[in-house]
Amino acid sequence: MGREVELLVNYPRMVRDIEKRADEKSEEDKAVARQFGRDFFDGDRRYGYGGFSYQKRFWQPVAPTFRSHYGMGDVYSLLDVGCANGFMMHDFSELVTG
Repeated sequence: MGREVELLVNYPRMVRDIEKRADEKSEEDKAVARQFGRDFFDGDRRYGYGGFSYQKRFWQPVAPTFRSHYGMGDVYSLLDVGCANGFMMHDFSELVTG
């Protein structure tokens, strides 16, 4: 059987109260969020992310961990399924220029 690998060890940890935030959501808010459409990704915060903006503090510390674990050299191929706006892929492209 495979071994567990923690590739997000350098991802910043959140400090907000997730349960409290969930309790504040109406059934309508939850229904909109479950569609995973524009409102979820780029709409109001009550539906999901509340709009994306690039923050290098999230993925720049994580990309080297992936590179090291997978032995990525100067030339590589990488597929990120479900990458939303692709911020992690952006940071990979800056880390490994090939």
